[in-house]
Amino acid sequence: MALRLTASFLLLFAGLGACPQQALAGQRDEKRKPLPAPLLPAEQAWQVDLPSAPSAAGAIDHAHAYFPLRSGAVIALDRETGATAWTIDLEAPGSLAIEDGVLFVEGTGQVHAVQGSGGKRLWDATLGGGLIAPLAVFRGMLVALVESGQLKAFRASDGQQLWQRTLDSRSTTAAIALDAASVYVSLGSRLTRIDRADGATRWETDLEGTLGALTLGPDRVFVGSSDKV
Repeated sequence: MALRLTASFLLLFAGLGACPQQALAGQRDEKRKPLPAPLLPAEQAWQVDLPSAPSAAGAIDHAHAYFPLRSGAVIALDRETGATAWTIDLEAPGSLAIEDGVLFVEGTGQVHAVQGSGGKRLWDATLGGGLIAPLAVFRGMLVALVESGQLKAFRASDGQQLWQRTLDSRSTTAAIALDAASVYVSLGSRLTRIDRADGATRWETDLEGTLGALTLGPDRVFVGSSDKV
């Protein structure tokens, strides 16, 4: 499978109307100015063939792009050149998350922390089953939702489990998002806010449709749904 990375820049214009032409429409005494051309066109930076197909979505940071492979390995590619920086053998690698130069990898009933710069394994922690949502990490806390409905929080620095709680596991469609105070979980049609400090439920609500990805904003939670967005 080939990986393609492209970079492009988008220059946005703000005017008195919906676009620059409309903004100038009422200014009949001024000469209409042409829109500037894009600074840089989109270009393919590099292309490589991976050793095998990815088993889940990749992750990227300032230095590398990371991919879990069906062959039972995780590969790190140099972000600038596409050259292989390192590979590490892990049994059935799946979901990835990265923060502060540490890559977190779902394995068979485990989560592994791997040094992003060199591929060194830092710690392993027990999950007790497969995941029904991608790993989520924010400000030193890693959160995993296991297929049994157990939501587990780990300290990202050493893998120590901080708390655990059980959610309704009748659905296999779930997503997780974190901020500085809370963990938000969409599971089936239910959205739950959980206290980051102790795992206690702060509120939960049932919405229409099957819920999907979460996006957090100031005092807002945006959640996709099979019924509405």
